[in-house]
Amino acid sequence: MSSLRRIDAILLITISGLWCVCFLLHLNQLARGGFSWVPVYVDAAPTPDRYPTVRDFWPGTPTIPPELAVGDALAVVGDRDLRGARRLDVIDAFYQAPKNQPVPIVAVRGVNRFETSLSLQEIPAAWRKTLVGAGFAVLGTLGFWRTRGSTTGRAFYLAMMAYAFHWTDFFGGAPTLTRIAIATFGVSTALTAPLALRAFQVFPEESSRPGGPARAWPWLFLAIGPVYTSWAFGVPFALPHIGSLAVAASAVYVATLVTLLTLDYRSCGPRGRRQLKWVVLGFWVALVPVFLTSVVALAAPDLWWLYEASLVLTLAIPICLFIALVRFNLFDVNRLLTAAATYSVIGTVAFAGVFLVVPRASAAAAGWIEPQVSQPVLALSLAGLALVGLRRVDALLQTRLYPERRALEDEAGRLRRELAQCEKPTDVLTALGIRLRALLRLETVAVYAISDSAFAPVFARGPGVSPSFDSDGPLASQLTTSHEPLDPARVPNDGGKHADRVALVSMGVELVVPISVRGELTAFLCLGGKGSGDIFTPPDIALLLGLADKAGDELLRFEHAEIERQNRALSQELRRFVPGAVARELEEGFHLDPGERDVSVLFVDIRGYTPFSEGQQPDAIFAAISQYTELVSRVVDEHGGSVVEFHGDGLMAVFGAPRPLDQKEPCAVRAAREIARAIPNLDVRRDDGTPHRLDVGLGIATGPAYVGPLNTADRAIWSALGNTTNLAARLESATRELDVAIVIDGTTYEAAGDAARGFVSRLGLRVKGRSAPIDVFTWSRDAEEIRS
Repeated sequence: MSSLRRIDAILLITISGLWCVCFLLHLNQLARGGFSWVPVYVDAAPTPDRYPTVRDFWPGTPTIPPELAVGDALAVVGDRDLRGARRLDVIDAFYQAPKNQPVPIVAVRGVNRFETSLSLQEIPAAWRKTLVGAGFAVLGTLGFWRTRGSTTGRAFYLAMMAYAFHWTDFFGGAPTLTRIAIATFGVSTALTAPLALRAFQVFPEESSRPGGPARAWPWLFLAIGPVYTSWAFGVPFALPHIGSLAVAASAVYVATLVTLLTLDYRSCGPRGRRQLKWVVLGFWVALVPVFLTSVVALAAPDLWWLYEASLVLTLAIPICLFIALVRFNLFDVNRLLTAAATYSVIGTVAFAGVFLVVPRASAAAAGWIEPQVSQPVLALSLAGLALVGLRRVDALLQTRLYPERRALEDEAGRLRRELAQCEKPTDVLTALGIRLRALLRLETVAVYAISDSAFAPVFARGPGVSPSFDSDGPLASQLTTSHEPLDPARVPNDGGKHADRVALVSMGVELVVPISVRGELTAFLCLGGKGSGDIFTPPDIALLLGLADKAGDELLRFEHAEIERQNRALSQELRRFVPGAVARELEEGFHLDPGERDVSVLFVDIRGYTPFSEGQQPDAIFAAISQYTELVSRVVDEHGGSVVEFHGDGLMAVFGAPRPLDQKEPCAVRAAREIARAIPNLDVRRDDGTPHRLDVGLGIATGPAYVGPLNTADRAIWSALGNTTNLAARLESATRELDVAIVIDGTTYEAAGDAARGFVSRLGLRVKGRSAPIDVFTWSRDAEEIRS
């Protein structure tokens, strides 16, 4: 993981350092007696010889003296004369008075002067401000650090730090510090709203919106800062109905945020949706309990402490945002969302019952039974009903929101019965692979079983080669030790004799599930991405483990020798033709040392091969494919590349390995252009003798890849594996979508020079397997002919 860029490091140190200073001042003020606010709004003195006047009072404040009214002039607060005072001067005067006692006031009404006192409104549970502010700052900083200054990480860091400053109050001390605190509150509140909207414009990355004016409109919400500051402190504006204006501004902001999140959810893929679900979970856990407890507190004011305590749940927002950024697949977020919804529904009923219904029902029954007896009985009865309702509501939500999960469980039950009816060990493993592929709509599935000294595939579906894995290799060793499902990222990669992790990544494997018989690893499942695009959730993994255990139980019915014999026989049936791409190097004594190299990988595939082959005799198909493979192999060889894999009507070539090639990018591009021009001119004919034009699509990507020999069921092959290979295959697939002959990535284009002349830039192409769009460059034969 690369280090932070210099500019990001400066940003991190500067903003986090300023927050630390504010946090120390906050702790100091908290230790001196906490926080309180002035519950009166004033207008500044109109002239230097007059006094400021009372404009309004904070709604619902119980400490307002009855003799003080709107329009009264404040002549003296504490020991300070307020002649000619501005609004901030009045706030200073209140905070400079002795703590924890009413502040003496001399007021003027008309020509009459009178004395009274006003107590500052204490902020209850001030410690929650400390926790929430620290939570946003710490988790925002960690998220920025973990994402190494990515665009999304930086955007969320700025938004979370702005909100952290909002909560880190330190007003109430010296006049200068109070004014700095109010300014900090105003600026941070103004910045929080637009920065949060900006963050959700670039999150998730796959739904990131373009720049320009589309990214400027969030800054309209800067106005929220002055409105809220005026509501809290009476500065900088003296506006009528400021509280109602602040509530209206909040409602507009929330509606805008919800709309933006909805658009993000609709435009992104499964990964991005999972990240957004974590965001929704954080807001749900933070805000729903606050809303419920506020309703209870308004109905029963003596329970206001409950509302104050619930505000600590605001910490759920930064926690869930952090998870969404760095570990979105940590838990089953779908299950957490339904649990949160269930507890919200039941919690609403329980709160209303315990705090509102039970006391009234107990009072009504006081003539027959004492409240000391009836209240506990009613509360316990209500708790029992809540538990029953909790299970039923949860089951209902699970069924309505995730019907595919119930269907999956039902299909898994049928698969268990099917495995019990298999008559051979290979039938057990093959049936498991076939049915799992259909159940989970897997892109890749390979079932491996022990055969001699290696695990060989007995069933394989998906792109690329399914190599064998040594029984003493890192994958088999880790499965033997843990007996638990394994993420390929956790498989050690020694880069030498074994390249198990690279092979798994190249196959598109996301989960490996062991199958054991009497505690001994006998087989394992390699599972690629689900058709839904979602991760393998804990319920999925539990279901797969159950099926693997069932397969292991069924294999117990067969002798170990019989299992190995059938596995070996099936492996022979699954042999693939692998071209000898490096025979010349071997004959010349060139050592094919495995390792990571920078290479250019080229994928080529025939367009419309299936319609052409349907209804044709094998001889015609073979003749066409032979011409195609002979031409492509010759062109690749002439430009210094090596053909390493044939797969039906497709072909993979590598430039830059096994022998280094200084000009690998221009060589690959020149070869691709020559192939794209030559293939349509081949003399390909149908059975009836009519000519047929073949067209191809080509994709090229440049970058690091593992190159070297891999073991298959019966031989060693030389290939290139890794993200670069996968990207080249995806770019070749994109030629159909873009209706072009060649698609290359930016790295190849920049290094190809004149060889890439005539290529057209295509910005923001969404490539399967990539979380963010990438920029590519395309070439079309028809476009070149038009230019010529």
